[in-house]
This record gives sequence, C-alpha cells and structure tokens, in this order.
Amino acid sequence: IAKRLCVTIRTVECHVTSILSKLGVASRLEAVAWAHKHLPDNSWKSTI
Repeated sequence: IAKRLCVTIRTVECHVTSILSKLGVASRLEAVAWAHKHLPDNSWKSTI
C-alpha cells in the first residue's frame, strides 16, 4: 500500500490503525467482515 501511494509504511500503519479504531475492530480481517456486514455489496470492492 505504501509503495503504491508513495508514502512511508509508518504512514499507512497509522491510517490503518485509525480506521480500525473508528470501526471498532481489532484487525484488517475484522474490518473486512465489518464491510461485508455494513456496506452494499458493490461499494467495498477495491479498484486497485
């Protein structure tokens, strides 16, 4: 992710941690499960 966005790994880690906290989940896997449960089927799929 960091390389693709031309930012440092630490920047990505900080943003991911913030997102997980806002969603109230502890891992990226839990974030995916949250997205499947709360978002329309076509809104969460990555375009990258």
